[in-house]
Amino acid sequence: SRRPIPHEWNHMLRLRFWLHFQFGRYEVDVAWKNGGMERAVLRSTAAGLCRVRTSVPARITASGKTVPAKEVEKNVREFQTDAGKSHEISR
Repeated sequence: SRRPIPHEWNHMLRLRFWLHFQFGRYEVDVAWKNGGMERAVLRSTAAGLCRVRTSVPARITASGKTVPAKEVEKNVREFQTDAGKSHEISR
């Protein structure tokens, strides 16, 4: 389930900031603006399928080209990644 951004962060959300973390096969940078995700960059350390859940329409690109993504369930899109390649997810 989606967790809301902590209330204490509201003053920071007026400005743009980056959150960086790594989990499993992905390294992710997220830019927040006005209380929501502005864009995220996923760098894959291994090839495979990536699933992204978003409640708003999102565009997935790699090297400036749209990446084919399949909606596998409501608000969940799946796309293929390659090791070492970055994908941008934006509103």
